[in-house]
Amino acid sequence: MLAGLFMAGGLLAMAVDAAALGPFQQIVVEGNRTADTKLVLRTLNVPLGEPVSRRRLQAGARALHNLGVFSDISFVSSAQPDSAACLIVRLAENPRLTAVDFLGNEKIGTEDLKGKILIRSGQILSRPRLWESCRAVERAYVDEGYAKALCLPAVDASVPGEAAVTLQLEEGPRVKISRVEVAGNAAFSDKTLRGKLSLKKNSLFRRKRYTADRVQEDRQKLEDFYRNHGYRDAVVTLEETEFLEEGRAAVLSYVVAEGRPYVFGPRTWRGNESVATTALEQAAKFVPGDPFSQEKLEQTTGEAYALYTDRGYLLEISIIPETSLSGDTVRVEYEVTEGRQSHVREIAIRGNRSTKERVIRREVLLYPGDLLRRSALLRAQRDIFALGFFEDVQMDYEPTGEGTDVDLTFRVKERSSGQAGGGIGYSGETGLTGTLELRHPNIFGTGQSVSLFLERGGKRENYEISYQNPWMLGTPISFGFDVFNTRRERDLYTETRRGGGVSLGRVWPYRFPDYTRVYVGYNLEDFEFSNFDRSLEETESSTDGVPIAERLRESAGVISSTYLLVSRNSTDNPFYPTFGAKTLARFELAGGALGGQQHYIKPTLDHRIYFRPFWKPVLMLRWRLGWLAPLSGKDAVPSTETFRLGGTRVFESLRGYDDYDIVPAENAAVRFPGGRSMFAFTSEVQFPIVHPLHGLFFFEAGDTWRHRSEIGLTGLRAAFGPGLRFEIPMLGPIGLDYAYGTAARDWRFHFIIGTSL
Repeated sequence: MLAGLFMAGGLLAMAVDAAALGPFQQIVVEGNRTADTKLVLRTLNVPLGEPVSRRRLQAGARALHNLGVFSDISFVSSAQPDSAACLIVRLAENPRLTAVDFLGNEKIGTEDLKGKILIRSGQILSRPRLWESCRAVERAYVDEGYAKALCLPAVDASVPGEAAVTLQLEEGPRVKISRVEVAGNAAFSDKTLRGKLSLKKNSLFRRKRYTADRVQEDRQKLEDFYRNHGYRDAVVTLEETEFLEEGRAAVLSYVVAEGRPYVFGPRTWRGNESVATTALEQAAKFVPGDPFSQEKLEQTTGEAYALYTDRGYLLEISIIPETSLSGDTVRVEYEVTEGRQSHVREIAIRGNRSTKERVIRREVLLYPGDLLRRSALLRAQRDIFALGFFEDVQMDYEPTGEGTDVDLTFRVKERSSGQAGGGIGYSGETGLTGTLELRHPNIFGTGQSVSLFLERGGKRENYEISYQNPWMLGTPISFGFDVFNTRRERDLYTETRRGGGVSLGRVWPYRFPDYTRVYVGYNLEDFEFSNFDRSLEETESSTDGVPIAERLRESAGVISSTYLLVSRNSTDNPFYPTFGAKTLARFELAGGALGGQQHYIKPTLDHRIYFRPFWKPVLMLRWRLGWLAPLSGKDAVPSTETFRLGGTRVFESLRGYDDYDIVPAENAAVRFPGGRSMFAFTSEVQFPIVHPLHGLFFFEAGDTWRHRSEIGLTGLRAAFGPGLRFEIPMLGPIGLDYAYGTAARDWRFHFIIGTSL
């Protein structure tokens, strides 16, 4: 008789010599309820008819244990009636899990913890998986800053073959950083090095959580800082973290071995034929004499790769920087190995459910057989995104297996593009008003847009319809029109405006300036003013003594105008840009040979740029200029075309003030007419909060002037405040700003729907 026992802790030694182990003519498996007998025999791997060593039997038991199914394994040998030796394998299976619960978890929710563990109800319970689940829970607590958290399992196996597990938590205190020490540094001060760390001594405004991973990340940050500032051989080590106050505080200690400082020496290029050495040198990020920087070395390598990928070298290109030392100088030699250029074989579009494929393809200026240039890929991705129909645009390439040619795939994720809204509102200015708005920028997936706006109330009526086709008859020529009829009963008069316009546009055919479209258009409008309040009949303009009502009548009539619009948009995102610029330059001419009752010229400029001065926040700077002048030698211009700043009316917006609030001082009492010239400046810091919610802080200032001699940047009306931007399906972009106008000396809420300032 021989016996052995394999428990979770290991295989117990067998009491019988290996010589007595076999040979066996038969193997019998007992105790397996769910495990297949053939699987047990195959895993045990004990041959029949041959002597079996103790080591062979132990290896078989170990293999059975590694299945994670058995809690007890024992062996018994016996002689059968026919004197044939038999090995009996007696098994006790692990129980099946019926429940997994947590006890004592307050800082992390049960569902979050269940996502961390390896055991689930219905599985066979194994001790290794149980302990690994406990360690996973403890790691989750460490990531949240609870460095002393402890997880202990409790197993209820009162029902045969079943087990319920409870993971008991002792969360312990959250660790705060008590002190950060740096030793061995001579080239840089303690303050400088601590500034590079994410974990610093806790204060009111700095409470980053301690985790072991963050400590190691900070160690790497210090080492990278040294190696990017001349100390090529610097090594930073982390001493064992010291916990104080019963695990509530930690002291972090870093030890620096600086080594000697190095500078870059001569830089050479070898093996480059397709890209000139002068181009590679211009792309380099360091010059001889600069302190050695591993980061600049890698950036230079990346820039060199960019030059080659823009020449079609996508699959077969190698650029390896080889460094050598001469005293305190690091010489760099770039070894370039050029292979074959890659061409496009096929281009596929994936993920477009509503948008027709041709709408996307016409934005891709790559065709089968073209050289695969990196710049062309990025431009295609950007232009597809700029359509505004997609949440995300990704591009993949896959080698065809035929030389170096590749297949391209653009994967798009469509966003909700149709917008609808309506409602009923009441205010003292407009009375009871109902609105209905329908807009779709991608009707039937063709890229065409249509908009319908209906407004009806006791003091206001507005009917507008517009249409835009960016590709008319399959050519890059756009066509659009709009028709409107508006009546507004204002405080002191009634304004009626009706008319429409048409426009044609085309992509700028030359390389410079890129991202540009040019539009020409014609508008025909009819203005009418009526129901003047007696005060307007009696109040005279302070500039020329003519009653304001008379000035309004002179501004009425038919306006026949044409315009030239140049639009340039090089931003990287149509919704939340991070870099690039938007420019709208418009020149309008009314009257003259076009007829009509008003004659003037009106150039305007709206320019904004986006860039990241530091990390994630984006800085937007915006300038707006406008000028209105008579077409002939007469001094008369229509008062309706003058500039009045205030509110959120896109071009003439100035938050912190009411609509039409900012006019020349002599007309401030009635806020009419506005100025013949205007200037406004805006700066905004924009940052993501939680997608798609973005926040911003802004400062803007502007003014209007009647005479050119009055124009100046002193005395501008200014405003500042915070704001939010987000997007609601079927409504589109939504904005909420809270602005303080320095001249108005008051705070105002501004609610924006559909357009961004």
